[in-house]
Amino acid sequence: MTILKYPENFDVQIDLEQFDGIIPCCLLPTRLFPDSVIALGVFDGVHIGHRALLERARKESILRGVPFGIFTFDTGSGVKDGIRQIYPDSEKLRIFKELGADFTVIANFEALKHQSPKTFVESVILEAIGASVTVSGFNFRFGRGASGDAAMLCELMRNHGGEAITVEEVTLDGITVSSTEIRKSISSGDIKKAERMLGAPYKISGRVEEGDRRGRGMGFPTVNLPIPPECTLPRLGVYASRVVIGQESFKSIANVGICPTFESRGVHLECYIFDFKGDLYGREVSVELLEFLRDEREFRTKDELISQILSDIQRAREL
Repeated sequence: MTILKYPENFDVQIDLEQFDGIIPCCLLPTRLFPDSVIALGVFDGVHIGHRALLERARKESILRGVPFGIFTFDTGSGVKDGIRQIYPDSEKLRIFKELGADFTVIANFEALKHQSPKTFVESVILEAIGASVTVSGFNFRFGRGASGDAAMLCELMRNHGGEAITVEEVTLDGITVSSTEIRKSISSGDIKKAERMLGAPYKISGRVEEGDRRGRGMGFPTVNLPIPPECTLPRLGVYASRVVIGQESFKSIANVGICPTFESRGVHLECYIFDFKGDLYGREVSVELLEFLRDEREFRTKDELISQILSDIQRAREL
């Protein structure tokens, strides 16, 4: 999958402020992916609604024999200012590749937020990328002040001989699947609902860090992962989990919290892997949270904590 950043990889050597974020078409490369089908959206979490949209775009590209691309935003560029994301960009890109995207354009929101809907479609989608078909959701908004909607996108594409396809909402138990609902579920500990809406277990991925080795001293060696600060914080507590290491997976229990029984520290993820021996320091792993077991709490003694951990392990093994 080709990954391009907008505007850096579009050879735009100008002062964006000079043009108030509106980049003249003549300064952009021409039709990088001719007649491509491109899916438009933030795609936070890439939930089942997003996947339906992306699958529609992929099928359209196959029917037409053209590239399938995705246009999204760098989550650190202000598109969802003040809102924690479900997944970091690295995880989104991994999913895009898995879903068969030929290319992804990651845009900087600041470079686009002043563009009118007309300028965005003509300069970026048609001229720079070269798409002939867009696929977006029913609630897609774009352009300065989010003034463009799905109907306007259809009109603008049609005026230039293109086509805009709008994908309707996906519901689950009568609720529209959305990133907002998933964030609520993760924060409240309803991790099973989040999994159903995501279409896959919610996961935290990263490079294993060295901890304080207290778990090892109690007979439960753990792996420690940082929680990306830009991402939604799960409800603090203990979860039945699964650790994915390369092509292998192992049952486990994970604690998201501050370890109040000992010296409290910043929120992190600590995971005990069942039936595993080996050194994972520095390795990339993913921890899938499968079911919330209990809230994090402080224990009076180490023996009381060990007893509770054994109980948590038993419950997780039985799931």
